[in-house]
Amino acid sequence: MLIVRKIRKICTTCHGNGYIRVATGDTSIDFRNNSKVIQCTTCSSEGETDENGNALHKPIVIDGL
Repeated sequence: MLIVRKIRKICTTCHGNGYIRVATGDTSIDFRNNSKVIQCTTCSSEGETDENGNALHKPIVIDGL
């Protein structure tokens, strides 16, 4: 029996956190006050990717909420 394992790597965009902080205004004074946290689109907020840098699972998109 052949067992296939997917190789997992830490996401290089969010560094394994699953989220990133994006600037929304003037960040010269304080970056935290002028930014917002969004989900990482590279890894679908899982923190890990496959060996090619793609998300392990497809993201779930819910419309109309």
